[in-house]
Parts: sequence; C-alpha cells; structure tokens
Amino acid sequence: MSVPLDLRDLLADLHLALGESLGSGVWRATRAEDGASVVVKMWPVPVGVDPVARIRLQEEAALALADATPHVFERRLVPGHVITVARWEEGTAPAIPMDPAGSAFRALLEAVARLHRHQLVHRDLCPRNVLLGSGGRVLLLDLEEVVRAGQPADVVGTTGYLAPEVESGQPASSAADVFALGRFLAEADASMVAALAQCDTVAWRAESADELRAALPIPSDAPGFSGLVRGPSALHDVVVRSQRLRHTAVGRKWLDRLCAAGFGRPEHGGGVRLHPAELNRWQALSGGALSPTTAWQTVEAGAPGRAVWGLLRGVKVDVPVSVDWLDVLGLATIEALDPALLRYVRVTLGRITAADPTCARWWMALLGAALRARGAGVAMVFGELKATTVPSRMVA
Repeated sequence: MSVPLDLRDLLADLHLALGESLGSGVWRATRAEDGASVVVKMWPVPVGVDPVARIRLQEEAALALADATPHVFERRLVPGHVITVARWEEGTAPAIPMDPAGSAFRALLEAVARLHRHQLVHRDLCPRNVLLGSGGRVLLLDLEEVVRAGQPADVVGTTGYLAPEVESGQPASSAADVFALGRFLAEADASMVAALAQCDTVAWRAESADELRAALPIPSDAPGFSGLVRGPSALHDVVVRSQRLRHTAVGRKWLDRLCAAGFGRPEHGGGVRLHPAELNRWQALSGGALSPTTAWQTVEAGAPGRAVWGLLRGVKVDVPVSVDWLDVLGLATIEALDPALLRYVRVTLGRITAADPTCARWWMALLGAALRARGAGVAMVFGELKATTVPSRMVA
C-alpha cells in the first residue's frame, strides 16, 4: 500500500500505526499510546479553494454539531491536501428509505438543523456520510465540503442526492441539504415531510432542516399542547389525524394554534407567512367535506386547492368513492399546479376504495406522469392534460 510522504510524517508525529485502507485517501489507524482506533483522511483541496478558510468552516461545523459528528484530534494542511485524524466510531449507514416518523430520521434532522442554524451547508448528505451509532446516536461524516449558505463554491455532491439548482451551478443553500434529506425517504411517501423535501423547485421546498422538523407527524402518544407550534404541516395525515385530534381533550387547542401559526416561515416583521396549500387544508377542516358538484364549482371559482381538500375531507377508506368524485379530484389536483399536492393525492388514490378501480388507477397513472415532468415543461404538460381530460358532463 503506497502512503504519501506527508501522511507518513503525520503518522510519525502522532504515533499512529496505519491499518487497512477504507477507500481512496482514507485509512484506519491505531494510536500507540492507548490502542484506540482512528480514521485518517487525506482530502484533496480543489483548485481555487482557500484551504485555510475551508478548515475554519470544518471546525465551525464540528463545533455546531457537537456530539453529532466524530471528534477530530488533528487537522493538518500539507501541499494540496488537508489531513484529518478523527475518532473511530462504530455504526452502520442508514437503510434507505428511512421512516420520516422514526427516531433515526428525527435525529438526522436535528443534526443537520444544527448546521443550518449557523448558516452552514453540508453539501454531501447521503447514506455513506451518515452513521447510525449506539444509543440512537446519528453522526454526520465528511465535513470537508461544508460551506457558508449562499457562498459561491465548486459543485460537489452525490448523484441522486444533489439538488437540481446546485447541479445547474447555483450556490448551495440549506434548501439543497433539505433536498438530499428528501432522498432518504421513499418517493411514494405521502407525508408532508417528504413533500416539502422532495420538490425540485426551491420555492416549494422547505428552507431548512428545522422547517422539516416542524412538519414531522404528531406521535399518537403526543403530550398535551404547550408553547408555540410552527406549521399546520405538523399533521402528518391531515384527514385521519384531524379526526383523532378533534376527539381528544387537547386536540382543539392543537388545531386552533396550528391554524393561527400558519406554515411556519417567520417574516422579518415578526409575522408568519401563510402557505396557500396549508390554508386550503384548514379551510377544509373547518368547513367540512364537499360533494363533487360543489367541489367542481369551487374549482371554477378559482380555488382548486380548496376543492381537493374539501373532497379528501369526506373520504372514508371502507366506503367506495364515485367516478364523479375521482374525476373532480383529479382535475382539481391538476388545476392546482402543485407537485407536493399532486404527490399526496396520487398516494391517497392508492389507499381508498373506488367504485370503479380502473378509473382510480387511470388517475394515479396520469398524476404519476405529471409528476415526472421537469422544468419549464411542467406548465405545458398540465395545460395539455386539462385540455384533454375534462369530462364532457362538466363543461356542458
């Protein structure tokens, strides 16, 4: 095994015995003084990157993460490389997809949120850079690519986890890390956590890991209401959970506060910006279910999102829905032009009972095709769908 001269000097200085190679530029080693295992990594400094500034960002990120990243014993700058010696941690990479309601994903969100609160972006969140340790610990690895949010930098990341805007050359923001977190979840996951993380369009995506944490589902054994709750998206499955909450002693307080809190994006003036999709949800909760006829009138009045949630409000899993109901739901979803809502409706169609299963499967396929549309073609695809799929009985 060939070992660079700079690394040999460091090994001698720190009294380390080099062990097995763990990949390109990464080794396991042993400290002579106590026999403890460490990880030694040689990170090649990209052309045009200030290595001293990057080391400072790595140190800042490590301080922000605290116990959510392995302790680093040494960082040393040598020509063209930064050599890092860190504590060896036992653990495994997370199994994909993760459960958004599970303790591991919650701990991962908390770790990433620590970076985001300091305006830092990891830039390479992927399963190999996350370690599930003992006692429920989640550790973030490989801090070499951490940058300040919005700072121009080279494009780095792992295929499949790289946000589209970063791939196109825009500076990384905390929303880019959020996109990567969304890739840890199943594409068919209907939770608002997945919907807020998996959007290709930055404006529709959660802005930080903290915002995703606000959208986590309320546990079935949740304690009584206390303090400020940010975001109606704290309800994981709005229809089912709203029914449960309305019949608990603290449920009414939860719903009232969630309605008042809005989507959970504080404005500079101290208020909270309300997201139209969330307003549609809560209007449906307070106003009750809509019939297909009333829902279609609501679409024609310019409120397709309200129509969607009004239809979903009345769904009962064991009661078949009509073809008219399916048609109005599908058309209202397309009219809303919201990928997150479209994804939710598509998954919901797979769970309900339909009087005509073929019609339900057709709408699932149609909405799935629309979801696969990307970039400027989305509006065109939706326009074509609306022009070709409006049932004649609705336009008569």
